Parts: sequence; C-alpha cells; structure tokens
Amino acid sequence: MSEKPSFCLSESSKQLVAVGVQQARGQSVAFLAGLDSADNLIGPKVVARSNYEAMVQVARDTTEPGVLLISHLSEDFLPSEAEILLGKRIEKHGLGFGIISSDGQRINILNSPAKAGEAKLLQINRIEELISPSGKMNKLHNNYEDRRGQREMLRLVARTYNRGGLALVEAGTGTGKSLAYLIPSVLWAQQNREVSVISTSTINLQQQLVTKDIPLVEKLLGKKIRWALVKGRNNYISIRRLYLAMSNDLLLFGTEHSEELREIASWSEETLDGSLSDMAFVPSQKVWDEVKSDSGVCLGRACPSYQECHYQNARKRVSSAHLLVVNHHILLSDA
Repeated sequence: MSEKPSFCLSESSKQLVAVGVQQARGQSVAFLAGLDSADNLIGPKVVARSNYEAMVQVARDTTEPGVLLISHLSEDFLPSEAEILLGKRIEKHGLGFGIISSDGQRINILNSPAKAGEAKLLQINRIEELISPSGKMNKLHNNYEDRRGQREMLRLVARTYNRGGLALVEAGTGTGKSLAYLIPSVLWAQQNREVSVISTSTINLQQQLVTKDIPLVEKLLGKKIRWALVKGRNNYISIRRLYLAMSNDLLLFGTEHSEELREIASWSEETLDGSLSDMAFVPSQKVWDEVKSDSGVCLGRACPSYQECHYQNARKRVSSAHLLVVNHHILLSDA
C-alpha cells in the first residue's frame, strides 16, 4: 500500500506564507503552490485575498499540477462549511485544496491534486458522435455531410492521445482534417490540464483555425476554448519604441516615411492585437524595424508601457492556453 503524500513546505516557504498572511491584515489569503517529484509543495505565491470567486478563477486558469491553500485562523484548524464547498469547486479544475495556518507550520489537505499519471482518457465513441449523422454537427449545419474518413481520423487521433505514442495521418482535401484533430486535441488538453499544439505551414490555415474551426468546436463542445495564436516577437509593435520614433521621425526617416509612421501610430491606438497581421497595410521594413518589439532593446518590467505591451500580453495568453496554434518555424525553433 502506497504512502499518502505529505505535501510539506520548506522552512523558507513557510516564512513566505507567514509574511503573506501578515500583510493581508486579517483577510484570508489564498496561496498557489506547485508540486515537485516527491509531492513537496514548492513556490507558494499569493493569488487572492478573501475572494472565493477569484480563487476558483485561479484554479480554472492554472495548467500545472498544484495545491491551493487558504490561510486559516481558527484554533481548532478545521475547515468551515464554506471552505469545504470551495474545495469541491477547486477540485473540479484539477487542483488540490487545503487550509494552512497563519504561520505556515500546519497544513490540512482536503482534496489531493490530480497527478500527471492519472490521465482522464477520451471517450472515443462519445466524441465521434459529435460529427456523426445523429450528432450535434448535423443539427448545426444544414449542409452537413457524413465523412467516414473524418470519423476514422478522429478516432485515430483520440486513441493516440489515450495510449501515447505517434500517429502519422494522410488525408485528402475535403476530409475535414481540422475538426478530426481539433476535437480530441482540445478535449484532452481541457480534461488533463495540458496543452495541445497545432502547427501549420501557412498563415491561411492558421486564420482558418482561429476564425472558423475553433469557434465551431466551441459550439460542438458547448464551452469556450482557451487558445492562443503564437507569433514571433518581431511581429508585434513596441509602444515605447513607437513613441521614440515619433519624437525623432525626421531624424530617422526624413520626410519620406513620416506619413507612414503616423498611420502606424493611429493604428496602434485602436488595435487589440498589436501585430502585423492586424494591419490593413504593410509597413516598409525600414519603418517597422524602428518600432517592432525587439529583445535586444526591451526593458521588460521597467518599460513604462509594460502593462499595455502587446507582446507581453500575448505571452500571458499563451501561458494560460489549452490550445496553441503555431507555425512550423516557431515549433522547431523551440524544439
């Protein structure tokens, strides 16, 4: 019989907890701690104070195994009914839950976290039903057409997720390949708090995935998908560098590109994405080189525009996504 995990904190982590509780001045504090290979709690950080909904949101957004600990002040060190109910909500998202004393010395784990080895397998027949003649796809589309090859591919992708290993699939135009790999990829990532990566060779296919296929899968599954389109850093504008270029436009470009720079500045005030693909025009390379995000001159958190930085915000979306859409160049550069 295996021993029950102890979920211990190091002395330095206990001190971090004590400081966090002290700074909260009487409010309950939620700490999110990771797990090492021995099930020790590591890196506790404050993620919420006295706000149960915020704590549930943290559990929903967290993709790594861990435990949410809420500071407890009562002498009997027993969870309240409200804390027990909170723990059940946290558990649904795969995180463990427990209470911790204000000095960090005592921990009571109410719900153990899901472990990496305890994968939730895909129910292949059920997900195939979504795109079968009797499924939801037929109800969503008047022009629905049953595609045997699509259903076979979906089953193969789902079996590969369940068993592990590799699968190589070749399918002709009109098979419906995107849905066949998207549906099991998304469900596996959501159920197991993992990340699925879809890599394409063309921008057109990326746009099809994010504007057409992913929204369709959301309708089929009846829930939102946390996805992110991953682009190289140089695709994003740097707000700080744009301001610098605007203040030195004549020195940098003379009169030749001043109008183009003003167009970029006007666009930057409206764009939500901040990348080249969101532009209605293609800027000249000379101008873009002066305003693009560049790791060599990035100030990081010291930048006055850090909170509005499109590149940094894109990185945050990537870190919380279940599904990443990338191109082959980015995939292989990070391999």
